[in-house]
Amino acid sequence: VGLRYDYTPPYTDVDHRVRNFDVTTMHLTAPGARLYTPDRDNVAPRFGFTYDVRGNGRSVLRGGYGYYYGLYTPVSAETLLIANAPGTTLLTRTEDPTLQYPLASLAAGVSNPPTRRATDPKREDNYSRQVTVNLQQQLGASTAVTIGYVGIRSRYNVRTRPLNLIDPATGQRPNPEFSQILFAESSGSAAYDGLQLLISRRFSNGLAFNANYAYSRLMDDIVSPQNP
Repeated sequence: VGLRYDYTPPYTDVDHRVRNFDVTTMHLTAPGARLYTPDRDNVAPRFGFTYDVRGNGRSVLRGGYGYYYGLYTPVSAETLLIANAPGTTLLTRTEDPTLQYPLASLAAGVSNPPTRRATDPKREDNYSRQVTVNLQQQLGASTAVTIGYVGIRSRYNVRTRPLNLIDPATGQRPNPEFSQILFAESSGSAAYDGLQLLISRRFSNGLAFNANYAYSRLMDDIVSPQNP
């Protein structure tokens, strides 16, 4: 039995270059402003057990359950730095049918509106509940078979939602002051179920043979539309 607590304060930039985008005001946050409200309730209990089924050490049942948190990653802050940097934009043929490769010189700049990326200021750290149960059976003196189940349920996974998609009817964006706007929010979930089989056999001279098989299914709603 165990208990873990995770807390990571929002990332800061000594030069105040990493700035969030406020989708309510449609402006970048002030330099040095906090990127989001930190998540302070990341309490993660853990539990595990081992049970000798027949009392002879040949049939062993093991299991465990726990909460595991995924904190805000440095690459997320780097993405804000890149997407919200001055001059960052997105060029598409839908908006400019004459666009082609190679591009003409951009030394004089472009008139295309800027891109923006926003992190939900009320985001939650994602977490997963994981459970494992397996039964190991010894066969003879040197062979063992293990069959087990792994189940994972995750919540508050990061999804990116486009907010300023091009209207197919007009070929323009609803808000002409911006190009692509992506909003990263903690609204995704996922479920994994897996059946695992392991056969191991020890040979002489330190040799060993292992055979593994897994039958599993993963379902999630994390993949978001990434249309320009």
